[in-house]
Amino acid sequence: MPQPKQEQKPSLIIAGQFPPPLHGFSYITQQMAKLLSKQYNTTIIDLVPHTKRGGALYHARRALLALKGAFTILRHKRKTPVYIACESHLGLLYTILLSASARITKSPIYIHYHNFNFIDEYSLLMALLLKILGKNATHIFLCSIMAQRFAARYQATIKSVVISNSAFVPQVDAPIKPKSDVITLGLLSNLNEEKGLSLFIGALENAINEGLNIKGILAGPPVSENDRKTIEIAQERLGGKLDYRGAVYEQDKAQFFKDIDVFVFPTQYSNEAQPTVIAEAMSYGIPVLSCERGCICDQVGGCGSVFSKDKDFINEAVLWIKGNAVKLDALKTASKQAFLDDRAKALEAAHNMLMIEPQTIRPQ
Repeated sequence: MPQPKQEQKPSLIIAGQFPPPLHGFSYITQQMAKLLSKQYNTTIIDLVPHTKRGGALYHARRALLALKGAFTILRHKRKTPVYIACESHLGLLYTILLSASARITKSPIYIHYHNFNFIDEYSLLMALLLKILGKNATHIFLCSIMAQRFAARYQATIKSVVISNSAFVPQVDAPIKPKSDVITLGLLSNLNEEKGLSLFIGALENAINEGLNIKGILAGPPVSENDRKTIEIAQERLGGKLDYRGAVYEQDKAQFFKDIDVFVFPTQYSNEAQPTVIAEAMSYGIPVLSCERGCICDQVGGCGSVFSKDKDFINEAVLWIKGNAVKLDALKTASKQAFLDDRAKALEAAHNMLMIEPQTIRPQ
């Protein structure tokens, strides 16, 4: 007896940067592709040459990959949906090329933004991209603040979907770290001044000088030799109060989060959008102290504090720790629940991205 035919999955083209190298942008694109491949027959357009970065040859290879990607879209069945992880700076030229190809084939376009550089400052390339995308593209943002600021910057009415990066951070089964006499601050990042290395050390040192029973854990590779020296000098000055663990992965990374009480992320990085490391910290039930950049205010909410750019981060962080030391247990519970709620909402939006009615955002 003939078997009934299985219903064929609809097609979807996914274009963007895939690892290696592994960074926030490539990781989210890879995870989005994995998620969508469960529902769609996906064609992948990888815009990374996977050779040594930098130099004219590397960028020539990237341009060639973008051209091949454009031809892939043009050769595909018309009106096949196209998901594009939007580039930044001159990389927007690749996004423009792929988007133009999708418009020629009358394909629905879903464009996913990952940074704020073309929101903080007006970009002619982004303005051109918006003209090419037209009115029917679906714009995917990391938070509602990002969507509103984008529409205001380009005075554009857009169709918007919000998908937080929490969708791609695993749920953690580990219990929340119980309260102890010592409060442990932690920073995990590529350690340099842009990611707040000196501000973290300064906050730890000031808290110790204020008489707080506190210690710090640093994790991640130093970016430069100067950053390495900054860590070594801090270790000599603070002794056993500062534990430096170097680069951490998998179990060592999990142990880092299990060992800390407050995640301190004083980022100064101008293009910071929605750091996955903050979502990771909150998944372990860790309140966060950070700086007002990108979507971080929306991400942290009331589960810690986000200080504006005109505030002295070191002083504000120490004041917060003093005022909230007795509330840490409640803040930890709230942080974990906030992450779980955001993750569930983001996963649902990602799963249904091609089916849900996007929200219309108008410039204010």
